[in-house]
Amino acid sequence: GYSETYTTEAYKQEYLVYKDDLLIGMDGEFNIARWGETPALLNQRVCKLIPHMFIDKGYLYYYMPVALKHIEEKTPFVTVKHLSAKELNKIIIPLPPLDEQRKIAAVLDKVSDLIAKRRQQLDKLEELVEWQIEQGTDAIVIVGTTGESSTLTTEEHSDVIRAAVRFAKHRVPVIAGTGSNCTREAIHLSEEAEEAGADGLLAVTPYYNKATQGGLIRYYTEIAEAVKLPIIMYNVPGRTGCNIMPETAATLFKNVENIVGIKEATGSLAQASRLMYLTDGKIDLYSGEDGIVVPLMAIGAIGVISVWSNVAPADVHDMCAAFSAGDLLRARELQLKAQPLVDALFS
Repeated sequence: GYSETYTTEAYKQEYLVYKDDLLIGMDGEFNIARWGETPALLNQRVCKLIPHMFIDKGYLYYYMPVALKHIEEKTPFVTVKHLSAKELNKIIIPLPPLDEQRKIAAVLDKVSDLIAKRRQQLDKLEELVEWQIEQGTDAIVIVGTTGESSTLTTEEHSDVIRAAVRFAKHRVPVIAGTGSNCTREAIHLSEEAEEAGADGLLAVTPYYNKATQGGLIRYYTEIAEAVKLPIIMYNVPGRTGCNIMPETAATLFKNVENIVGIKEATGSLAQASRLMYLTDGKIDLYSGEDGIVVPLMAIGAIGVISVWSNVAPADVHDMCAAFSAGDLLRARELQLKAQPLVDALFS
């Protein structure tokens, strides 16, 4: 049985503090973890209360201070964040005194506003996903570089991908942005995206580092070897300081099975044309420049991964669909009509 109960304002319900339980939390969201539970069972139980809290790869994250000191005393050479469920099960955590339990309840009350804000943000994300699908968008690119991906924590990054997958409900593919200037980080984000249910990856080149072409081959190859998902390379040298040359992109496309495409945002039709020549037009080329979608489709691009489509998805879809159907006049009309909007978005 339990030795004490208390009610928090966050959820207006009783929390049971069991003898060998430990209160844990992630990003301001807290619940009770029971020792000996598998991560799957813990997820199943916790997510009924906190839908956006997840336990990943058998690890429990962010332990409450009341137990943190005790864990470190018992395992001084193990980083607490990376204790596995099996390791945790060997540690006996004493029940905190009643006054400590009340302090924990107070912490829960203080974070209730943060929890409400997170839920509100995810509600808005769900609205955006629904609207994009209604407007004809063929795939959702989540945590791409148009949004706030560069300001998210690793945990938030994974949470947003999971949320997008859940909201899309398999109606359209979900492609997750997972590139980084650190290969290990890019691999970790890619593995997290695959586990979250993403259908593909959009991996930007390492930024700031100015990787060599050989370094880019190693970077993309190592990411591709770590996952089974199809990968779209993302080339935007104006923002990263790194350009995937056509010969490099062609080598990766020919030699790495799950590298299938590239988002080309150099603004250079000549560079894109050379890439299509080197790959016999077989690489999936996506425009990364909203101002030249139709010109790139004329040399073999199959669509656009777009900033413009965030605010006018129907027009972007209709433009690409018109080109693919052979209605070049309609495609050109939509491309040119959007130029003032595109200029404003990139200003």
